[in-house]
Amino acid sequence: METNRVAHDAQRLAAIVDRITEHLTTKNQVRDLTLSRSRALIRYCANSIRAAHRHEYDEARALLAEAREAAATMKADAAAYPDVYYAGYLQDALKELAEAAIVLAIVTGQEVPDPD
Repeated sequence: METNRVAHDAQRLAAIVDRITEHLTTKNQVRDLTLSRSRALIRYCANSIRAAHRHEYDEARALLAEAREAAATMKADAAAYPDVYYAGYLQDALKELAEAAIVLAIVTGQEVPDPD
């Protein structure tokens, strides 16, 4: 009977390790993807700001729209992992998004967007 118990515990432990490994693998993939997306988002924002300064407002708006879409996707994917969501690089990218939106609003004489 003790042998069965040991075998059962070993199987249960192996299943737990597999679940943890799967979770950490997925989390690492989300972390890598979030980092990549944050860099892309920052590029969209920088290019939107440059376009706004060149008075290319349609281009600036299009880039800002792409940035907003990228931000929404990035936030949704990272939301399941608070340590990834709040690691810093996602937050930095969102600050750039806010800056791009504010710059475009100011240079085009529009109302400055609120934080939401």
